[in-house]
Amino acid sequence: MGYKNSVDLQNITEQFSDHFINISAGVFQNTLLKNSKLYRKKGNWNKRFKQRHFLADAYIAYGKGINKTIQNNTFLSLDTIIKSSKLNTKIIFDKFYFQAGAHFHGNIFGFSLTGMIGMLQFNKIGIYGKLNVAGIENLFQTLQEKRHYLTSGYTMKASLSFYRFKLVYCLHQDNILGLHNLNDYLVGKVRQVKIQVNMYNLFQKT
Repeated sequence: MGYKNSVDLQNITEQFSDHFINISAGVFQNTLLKNSKLYRKKGNWNKRFKQRHFLADAYIAYGKGINKTIQNNTFLSLDTIIKSSKLNTKIIFDKFYFQAGAHFHGNIFGFSLTGMIGMLQFNKIGIYGKLNVAGIENLFQTLQEKRHYLTSGYTMKASLSFYRFKLVYCLHQDNILGLHNLNDYLVGKVRQVKIQVNMYNLFQKT
């Protein structure tokens, strides 16, 4: 199970938020490279190579998401500043997808590549205010006419592992087939740098 929440202040007067929760079930195969015939060497393995392993996984998943655009307004009077926020747009959708990946985890370096294909179903498309961007208006008109789309994407990760911490660089790209140049308003390319903490090693003595 997973939950993702992102907030983007697109400009001074507009704020975009995206909430997505998903549940998945699948299978995986994990192989320690010291047990693999491809990597087996004569004699004993060096201790620093014993934890290297290769993981392959595949699963099916269902997710539900909500995209919202909030319009922020500020009014100035003689001695008063009045700020108000109101819902401008709202999209509720379901996502059914299949995802498979291959992951290498070494003592220091790791790499992962995952591919996804699935279907999007837009259940509710609401407009509660004036749309300032022509492309977004075209997007909402398109979604109201057609509610089902195929989607595809990939995720690449590279990591550096230390005893207590791991530094991860992530590149994620989604694409909705059939929306053409309107894709950028719903999905796109996301780059992230994350730090992961090994809680077990964090409290262990070196």
